[in-house]
Amino acid sequence: MNKSSRLNHPDLSRILVFALIFTLGFMLTFSFSLQAEEGAFPGDQAPDFTLTEPDSQEEVSLNQYADDMVLLNFWTTWCPVCGEEMPDLQQIEDEYEDEAIVLTVNIGESASEISSYMEEGGYDFTVLMDDDQETAGLYMVRGVPTTFILDDENNTILERHVGPMSYEQKLELLELN
Repeated sequence: MNKSSRLNHPDLSRILVFALIFTLGFMLTFSFSLQAEEGAFPGDQAPDFTLTEPDSQEEVSLNQYADDMVLLNFWTTWCPVCGEEMPDLQQIEDEYEDEAIVLTVNIGESASEISSYMEEGGYDFTVLMDDDQETAGLYMVRGVPTTFILDDENNTILERHVGPMSYEQKLELLELN
């Protein structure tokens, strides 16, 4: 073996340091992702949050609805399929207000954008502002719409659904059909 084909000591050290940094980074990322998954899946208690309504600026906490069946929906105004779900959410709010609460969380948009959108659509169900996107992070929302069904005994997550759902699917998950 000639001298040029062997790794010299500084090269070997760099490779080992890189491998160590890569391994530690992977381990930290994996451990943080495991921690973040707590409370965001069926069987877990839904993480509590307090957010503000865009019009009244009233603060609303999830714990206020601990004794209610809750359809919790994360959405944005720029999401076309979120817009397609809005009439269904309003219909559930109107027809099943005694059986289930429709609670929606808008991710990262201003109060004026949300209020205009709700007014134009004629929607009056509860919408809360997650302007810093912290609550979406707690729930590990990776796409919109994302819907959670919470039970009426301490807000345990019964279902988690990413993507659009039909009116019938929502009723089935809420056990209202």
